[in-house]
This record gives sequence, structure tokens and C-alpha cells, in this order.
Amino acid sequence: MPSWYEMSYLMSETNAYAINMFEILVGLAGAYMIVAYNVGAKLTRLQVCLLNTVYLLVSGLVSWSYLGWRFITGKMALEIQHLQESQGLAFQHLPNLTYSMYPVPQMVMAALISLAILLLSLVFMWSIRHGGKHIAAPHSLEENASH
Repeated sequence: MPSWYEMSYLMSETNAYAINMFEILVGLAGAYMIVAYNVGAKLTRLQVCLLNTVYLLVSGLVSWSYLGWRFITGKMALEIQHLQESQGLAFQHLPNLTYSMYPVPQMVMAALISLAILLLSLVFMWSIRHGGKHIAAPHSLEENASH
């Protein structure tokens, strides 16, 4: 059985993996929205279907990985808590105690945030494709050069 310190280190590592997966998810959504804004209205229906399919598959895998790492982190936090109880250690040394005490609500929140990111980016593409107003830059460089 690993020691409390080893479990604590492993938990912090799995939490870091989860954070990295979330950063990748946000980066993917940002890139998707940039593509949607710049060329979304010019894409054919087939191109949009392919882009959305690839985006949803990759983002779904990243989201699944993110949720998996969050789940593992929660399980490890509970294991550390049990290890501390069996060894009589104080709970104030448990990293991320809030996560260990409430793993299910945090997993639900993480899933909802991932889903919201995916849905909002798809809605953004839909709004661009179906007559959404483009936000124009106040003064583009080309306009300034012509004046």
C-alpha cells in the first residue's frame, strides 16, 4: 500500500492531467470559434458537417479524458482520506479537501461545463452560418490606410 505522501503526490499529478485536458478543451473550442467566425459563412454544408463531426469527436475524447482524470483524482482523494483515518493523521494536510468531500457534485459540474463549452461553440457556428451579425473591427488597418 502506498504511503500518504505517495498518494498525495499521485493525486496532485492526476489533478494536473485533468487541468491540462480542460485547457486543451478550451483551446479547441477557441480555435473552432475562430474558424467559425472567419470562414463559417463561406463553408458548404458538407464542410460544416465534416468540421463539426471532427470537432465533436476530438472535443468529446478530450472531455471524456478530462472527466476521467477528475474521477481518478476524486477516488484518490477518498483513498487518502481513508489512509489518514487509519493512520490517525490530521485532515488539514489533505490536499484539495473540498474535492474529496464532494466528488460527485464536482464531477457533475465538470461535465456540465464541458457540455456547455461544446454547445456554446456549436451555437456560435450556427449563428454565423444562419445570418448572425459579424462583429466588425472598429477601424481596420485597410480602412485607416485608405483615409
